[in-house]
Amino acid sequence: MQLDGESGQALNNYGVFLCKAGEVEEGVDHLVRAVRDPFYATPAAALTNAGVCWEGDGDVEQAELFYRQSLEVDPAFGDALFLMARLLLAKGDAFRARAFLQRYESAAAPLPESLELGIEIERALDNQEGIQQYEDRLKRLFPDAGRRPSSQNSE
Repeated sequence: MQLDGESGQALNNYGVFLCKAGEVEEGVDHLVRAVRDPFYATPAAALTNAGVCWEGDGDVEQAELFYRQSLEVDPAFGDALFLMARLLLAKGDAFRARAFLQRYESAAAPLPESLELGIEIERALDNQEGIQQYEDRLKRLFPDAGRRPSSQNSE
């Protein structure tokens, strides 16, 4: 930050650091400033990180607003699509969660976490065929899934 305090990448990285340290408002401020850098290549990542920051602080409404802003900037940004699907499922809106997960699947390669989320969504919708399809894909693509720790971060 001392070398280039207006760099979008530096602001994004420092904002994520602050959020992880519990400094939510200051962290989000840095993430929003990152988006204003015209040379910053991934503003959708900074907006998604701001959503993650708010969600981690328990403010799902602010998180959803930032995820939606991220998707306005980049409608195919996989992290935001996945996180919107997860957030909507947690809010009890499995049908809309499914739509965001389908958009994620058309934009990004499957991960164990996305396939497991698909299982949860289809379970909430009581769709046995959908559950089976996600379980089959999970077993086929990631036979060791469930034995690894998961991570979800935006660069």
